[in-house]
Amino acid sequence: ACGSRRVSQAPWRPKALLRTRSQLPGRMSCCCMPCVRTETHAADKAAEILWSKQVGRRTGLPEKLRGVWWMSNNSAPELAVTIDANPYDPATRTTTLTVGAPLNWTFSESCGGRSLLCVILAGTCVCTKMRLVANEDFTYADLPVTGCGCVPFECLFCGRWAMQEVGENTWNRIGYPLCSCGKQDPQYAYYMYTLKKVIDGDGKILPAFQEMMASVSGAPPEGVPAKPKQQILIVPWA
Repeated sequence: ACGSRRVSQAPWRPKALLRTRSQLPGRMSCCCMPCVRTETHAADKAAEILWSKQVGRRTGLPEKLRGVWWMSNNSAPELAVTIDANPYDPATRTTTLTVGAPLNWTFSESCGGRSLLCVILAGTCVCTKMRLVANEDFTYADLPVTGCGCVPFECLFCGRWAMQEVGENTWNRIGYPLCSCGKQDPQYAYYMYTLKKVIDGDGKILPAFQEMMASVSGAPPEGVPAKPKQQILIVPWA
């Protein structure tokens, strides 16, 4: 049963092949794109790896935000994400995620997924970071994205991103268009997709895990796009 199954806490060690610039997914080559190591796993194994890499690396993040999340009805070629091991500042309730860092999220093993991965890796050239800045009760968070230390990417994305809790283990990704003039008024917000927690901070498999697996097994829930079962992970060098 979902509620009783837990992810093994045995330390995970990457077995990835080294990849050079000319061997990046999608066979793209760029002199400024970093060399990376990647692995491809079935979606369930990839999600469990995202959790298991957190063992011994907790950052004080509140339970509401811990664990592995499924980007359920996100049409982009990406499936799961975690922010557990990223730096967290309790004074400002801010988590800082380095875009393109190892083991933060998964990309579909497809032409679109490999292309998105290369775009993400290109973002590392300007030190792209996403910050999750939560309110006091952790029911809402802004998601500012910056490059080169402080340059906002709002114009690149044609707006600002945020997250809103809508139920237990469920958040909506929302956005605000540039024409909102910086206002975080609900009348300006637009819906993007829903995040559902599939593995909690202690490694327990949650009900949404089975929904995620259905979405990569040819029978996705209504309103959820089908995605490949095989998922790409950026992994550490050692």
